Amino acid sequence: MIELIFVIVILGILAAVAIPKLAATRDDAKISRLSMNIETAIAEIGSYAASKGKTESDLSKMSAAIEYMVRGGEADVSENDKAKIKVGENSDCITIEVVTSADGNDKNVTVVANDDDGDGKCKTIQTVIKDQNYNMQLEGSTVTY
Repeated sequence: MIELIFVIVILGILAAVAIPKLAATRDDAKISRLSMNIETAIAEIGSYAASKGKTESDLSKMSAAIEYMVRGGEADVSENDKAKIKVGENSDCITIEVVTSADGNDKNVTVVANDDDGDGKCKTIQTVIKDQNYNMQLEGSTVTY
C-alpha cells in the first residue's frame, strides 16, 4: 500500500512538471504559426501586386494566408487595405496595411506592431515580426513590371 502511495505521489509530481511545459509548447507553436502566416501574407501580397500590376482593397483576395487567418478568427479585414491580426486577447496586435502615398503614385505594404495591451503572446510575436523589416514597395515609379 505504501509503495502504491509513493508511485501516485511521483506520478503527481511528474504531471505537475509536465503540464505547464506542454502549455508553453502549445503557445510557442501558435506564435510560430502566426508569424509564418504573417510573413507568407506579406510575400503573397508582393507577388500579387507584381503579377497583376495592382492591389485589392481586401487583403484576403491577395493572400491565402490572410484568408486562412480570417476563416480561423485570427484576422479582421473589415477595413480597406488593412488586415488586423489577433494574437492572444489583443484584437489588433499586428496590422498589415497597403499604404498609398499622398500623391497617389506609390503603394507600400507595411507591418505595424500595435499596442500589446500587456498580452504576453502579442508581445512575443511583435518581437518575432519586426515591423521595419517588412516595408515593401508595390506600385510606383521605381517599380517595373
